[in-house]
Amino acid sequence: MSTFPPIAQYGFLSNCEQSCLVAPDGAVEWLCLPRPDSPSVFGALLDRGAGTFRFGPSSTHVPQHRRYVPGTMVLETTWQTPTGWMIVQDFLSIGPAQGGARRADYHRAPTDFGAVGALVRIATCISGRVEVMVNCAPLFNYGTAGGTWSYQGDGYDVMTVAPHEGNIRLELAGSIQLGVLGARGDFVASKVMCWVAAVRGADLAEERGDDKRAKQWRAGADEIKAEVLDKGVSGRGVFRQHYKTEDLDASLLLPIMGFLPPDDERIRATVLAIADELTKDGLVLRYRVDGTDTGFEGEEGTFTICSFWLVTALAMIGETGRAHALCEKLLSFAGPLLLYAEEIDTTTGEHLGNFPQAFTHLALIEAVSMLIETEPRGRLASSEPRAHLPHAGA
Repeated sequence: MSTFPPIAQYGFLSNCEQSCLVAPDGAVEWLCLPRPDSPSVFGALLDRGAGTFRFGPSSTHVPQHRRYVPGTMVLETTWQTPTGWMIVQDFLSIGPAQGGARRADYHRAPTDFGAVGALVRIATCISGRVEVMVNCAPLFNYGTAGGTWSYQGDGYDVMTVAPHEGNIRLELAGSIQLGVLGARGDFVASKVMCWVAAVRGADLAEERGDDKRAKQWRAGADEIKAEVLDKGVSGRGVFRQHYKTEDLDASLLLPIMGFLPPDDERIRATVLAIADELTKDGLVLRYRVDGTDTGFEGEEGTFTICSFWLVTALAMIGETGRAHALCEKLLSFAGPLLLYAEEIDTTTGEHLGNFPQAFTHLALIEAVSMLIETEPRGRLASSEPRAHLPHAGA
């Protein structure tokens, strides 16, 4: 039996500079300092001997309730013990920004507040008496090679590491690849993203009054679009993964990018094809692994961001019933703290891959916003709570 909790059960804390993961038993099991790409200080998420920081009751390890304090990133855990009740609040603190200039190593949001660099853990006994245990056991530089890695090739074909001092050099050769192999340069979604960049560049040039540059960017965008429409549509009128295949790809949910209007028949056909042919139990796969050369074997989980993209795309082409049903299904898969991982196993409901994945949550917000936008005004008004009017003479 594994001693590691499912990743969906971890709480996530952040101050926009550091971030950490908190297990259900109150242990910080992942924290890198001073940056997310620094060596870990607490790494029990990977190895039970890699450092941990537990703060909670000594007599129990299963909380009664966990939630985020509404409107905050404060993780609140409620504990019930044989002798009393206790609440623990955890957060990575922020405070007034120091000085007017931004630090070179930290690009905070342009506000008056920024990261302080402190993990705050507050225990409050709300009933009876609770004995608290503090076990702070950091392990610095866990798993570091003591040198600098360099990479060669399109993926990780050759990896070398050398210490900062001395003549020792370690080289690892392998065949680990990133993403999809084959047909490089001909992926339709990549071409469309180049079109997006060109269109946005033209818009920015126009805003700056640079008509000559705007015209150049617009011409480039038109050239890309013409090529995609000529080579990127299959014989059945559906956008394909790349120019040399008939396969689908979830990144082809193009109405979101504004490449063509939602009522274009090619857009509608592509969205419906993805919904009907590139899904597992209703949730979206990135692509069919049996027809895509990824360099790996085995099945993938469904990609949560792609499933929320499909919600948005279905709503945009007028399939609001299907969009609502899919959105409700996705919301039912949320973790205990309403967070999402990169992938979901539809058979078990298990969250897989990166956790929590910011892209997924952005897609969720966009999908729900689109559903709200497409709701009839009368239905929205009837669903809103009615205001309580004062009694006559009040």
